[in-house]
Amino acid sequence: MINNKFWTTEVEAAFVEYVTCKDIGKKNDIFTKQLHEPFKKLIDETIKRYRPDRKGYDDEEAKEDFLYHLIVQVQRFNPNVVLQSGKKPSGLSYCRVIIRSSIAEHTVRAYRQSKNISLDEWHKDHQEI
Repeated sequence: MINNKFWTTEVEAAFVEYVTCKDIGKKNDIFTKQLHEPFKKLIDETIKRYRPDRKGYDDEEAKEDFLYHLIVQVQRFNPNVVLQSGKKPSGLSYCRVIIRSSIAEHTVRAYRQSKNISLDEWHKDHQEI
């Protein structure tokens, strides 16, 4: 049983159907009617918890970036995998990992932009640590 206010068992089922669906029209319908709002709420919840550095971005722009990243990455979800614990993976957990990863990338990007350094320079500085 999913124990979250917005990620219900129905949303979990819609998520699995979304990632396994091959029909683009049906996929868009599932996303629009059943997943868009839960994805937005999950992003809001994760942002509140991890507080990304959003310098240079407004909140809505950052949220749209996170949503785009989430939509692209969920295509890799395989609901048929069995974890070491013997359970099947949760779409909610999978999505949280994707959003946290996106926030981390966003924070690094914002840091580099604030310091105005290239990725190569950043790696040089951090290899000495």
